[in-house]
Amino acid sequence: MLLDVVYNHIGPGSDAIGAFGPYFTDRFDTTWGDALDYSQRGVREWAIQNAEHWVRDYHVDGLRLDATHAVFDASEPHVLAELAQRVRAIRPSTLVISEMGLEDFRPLEEWGHDALWLDNLHHELHVLLTGERDGYYRRYGSVEGLARQLEREPAPRLVYCSQNHDQVGNRAFGERLDGLALAPRLQALYACLLLSPQVPLLFMGEEFAAATPFLYFCDFGPELAASVARGRRDEFKRFAAFADAAKRERIPDPNAEATLHVCTLRWDERTQSPHAERLVLIGGLLALRSQWLVPRLAAMRHGGRWRVDGDVLDVRWTLGDGSTWSLAANFGATTAPLVRDGQTVFALRADETRLLGDGVHVGLEPPHA
Repeated sequence: MLLDVVYNHIGPGSDAIGAFGPYFTDRFDTTWGDALDYSQRGVREWAIQNAEHWVRDYHVDGLRLDATHAVFDASEPHVLAELAQRVRAIRPSTLVISEMGLEDFRPLEEWGHDALWLDNLHHELHVLLTGERDGYYRRYGSVEGLARQLEREPAPRLVYCSQNHDQVGNRAFGERLDGLALAPRLQALYACLLLSPQVPLLFMGEEFAAATPFLYFCDFGPELAASVARGRRDEFKRFAAFADAAKRERIPDPNAEATLHVCTLRWDERTQSPHAERLVLIGGLLALRSQWLVPRLAAMRHGGRWRVDGDVLDVRWTLGDGSTWSLAANFGATTAPLVRDGQTVFALRADETRLLGDGVHVGLEPPHA
């Protein structure tokens, strides 16, 4: 059980908290207002003791630290480095994972964190599958860009996903990827996500292609609720699809009870088509990962090598035991059989070959003599 904790901003009520002490500083700007002032010992202790509380009193197995690029601290050690030290003093096995919105590897290189959650692979996959290039998606969406993300090191310490609560929930109507993507590319997507050395993350319901949206919803008092609803709609002015005010008014009110209920997963979908087929696909890919890839990740030290031929990417990684894991995937609008040279040390069963489909090839080559 990992808990998502937020130490980069306070959120609603920050004005009241600010009246009690020097919690904030105007030296840094964040998306959510004034930054927390971690040069103040009391503010550091507030965050660190909160993390200790979850580990000590609630026995969580790890913490996912939200938007660590927005935690500003010039102290030595950095507040998030001290946080990791202190929670591990309570339980050495505690996992500390940083979400970074930037290509900043300090959590791994300086702060002693276990893993880094990077959004770049999500952005590459999303644009490849949907063609959307609004906002921050503008510079993403090439097969080469995806290949570069897959070959990054240290691969087993990077968390990748194709959907998450931020990326789906921050959409105006909370659409999931299955309602936006070209179907032939989904097979390639899940092969890249689940058969690469990085740590895969699946969003709730993604494993059976849930048809329910995941909207932004909250429960605030009347004054704040009205402000959040207005702010939510104003956020989308910069998107061409919502330039018209009437279209923005269609965006669901985050405080309406109906907004919450429409997001509730329908578990009976798992036995219905096409949801049942997705569940088989995800389960099969995870089984392949567990059997052939995971046992060889320990001591893996290097990134991968990649090449791209049109819509087809081909990535190879040297695993911890010296063997080579290879993955080829076709992101074209139509799939075509992929042929790969080289002898693999395992042969896929017929059901596994059907699982991967024509547009994906995976292989494991023994260490070179």
